[in-house]
Amino acid sequence: MRLLRSIYGIVIDALFPPSDAEREALSLTPDTAANVLPPAPPYAGLTVPLPECRSILAYKDERVYRLIWALKYKKSWLAGRIAGWTLWHELTGGRERYAPPSAPGVPSPAVHGWKPPDKAFLTRVESCRTRATSRRFLARNRLRSVSQALSGGVPTENLPSLIIVPMPITGRRRRERGYNQCELITDEMAHLESALAASAGGAPRFMVKEDLLLRIQHSSRQTLKGRADRMTSAKGIFAVDDEAARGLQEAVDASHPSSDGRMPAGGRTSLSRLIVIDDVITTGSTMREAIDTLKAAGFRDVRGLSLAH
Repeated sequence: MRLLRSIYGIVIDALFPPSDAEREALSLTPDTAANVLPPAPPYAGLTVPLPECRSILAYKDERVYRLIWALKYKKSWLAGRIAGWTLWHELTGGRERYAPPSAPGVPSPAVHGWKPPDKAFLTRVESCRTRATSRRFLARNRLRSVSQALSGGVPTENLPSLIIVPMPITGRRRRERGYNQCELITDEMAHLESALAASAGGAPRFMVKEDLLLRIQHSSRQTLKGRADRMTSAKGIFAVDDEAARGLQEAVDASHPSSDGRMPAGGRTSLSRLIVIDDVITTGSTMREAIDTLKAAGFRDVRGLSLAH
């Protein structure tokens, strides 16, 4: 697979020669990129407020722009590893910022872990660095994604309280591009977390739900629109998959029983924190609509995290 990946990269680079900025960005190691590339500035010029969101890198920097371009349009595995590591480190290194709230009688998320899958299974998942090998491996195990592989077969009474939701794309965009770049990022995050959990003999601190949020309407890029269009074009473009939401709610309820055994009003979605992952926040309207859609479905604690702004 390394040979095929190398051939694919050579062909793509021949068709779309990388710029000096792209070469420099992709030459960085995942663990140093966040220290070399400039940090994202405070949110300014957004069409909507995003107080519950955070971005890591400055999109106006040419290297960051080219990094995201390579991920989105070239399916660059190097860009995916850098993006995935940067967001994984932010999410897990800054755990106190994203840790779900606790309630009386509910164990702390740091203590209330769940039994990890078999180490050999995790090692095999970690080796599936490309979609091609992952697809064959997951098909044999009747799994839909690397993310599902991490949680497959694990008792729901020990479900993690931190849920990662990649920003979805429409079926039309997936057919055009062949993949969702945000899922490439969250797959890498899941790989890193599973490898760490396996090496430490612990449990992953989060799980990825790719089927929870759906993109039901196609729209052109926000950067091509005026401010007024940006504020309205994202309305109604998302929906929550009812079956996935119901299954997640039931699993969360089972994993966090109350001390008196009674179900509080409004369910227990407040004990799960959802983090929507996106590659870049430009106007903020897409992220705002994604968060609002999840909240409207009953998930009270929803936040956003993007690679760049």
